[in-house]
Amino acid sequence: MNEKEPSKEKEIDFSISEMISDFKKEKKKIENLSTFVDYVVEETMPKVFGENIEKAYENSKKTADFIMRHII
Repeated sequence: MNEKEPSKEKEIDFSISEMISDFKKEKKKIENLSTFVDYVVEETMPKVFGENIEKAYENSKKTADFIMRHII
């Protein structure tokens, strides 16, 4: 099947939105983007890619770009 997963981006968007909420609760405010991106990568990417943290860090740039485009 050639079907793409259109809901996957929405699912990731929702997860990142949840992380923003959790981050604000923990840190009170987002002090800088890199701190937040590190938090998102550490907290969400293992859930998206399994427990392969190396894969998560390979995708940190993509995560930052996604946040910049869709959230901030």
